[in-house]
Amino acid sequence: EIEEGYSIREVHEQIEEENGWAYSTTKTTMDRMVKKGLLKRENFHGVFLYKAAISKPAGLARLVSYFMNDVLEMDS
Repeated sequence: EIEEGYSIREVHEQIEEENGWAYSTTKTTMDRMVKKGLLKRENFHGVFLYKAAISKPAGLARLVSYFMNDVLEMDS
């Protein structure tokens, strides 16, 4: 069970000014992150709460791998 998690609304309120996304974009992005194993999602009394599913080092490793493979088009 998620000890501390955040709803999409809570996350969206923190980032909407910076990136100008609509709520639906934040929701879609977070749901994709769940599918990729980056976030965990749990139903808490009818509200989905999200929490990081991987450690910071693992997240950084995935970011570097993505950058090498997809942005620079290099083999890792």
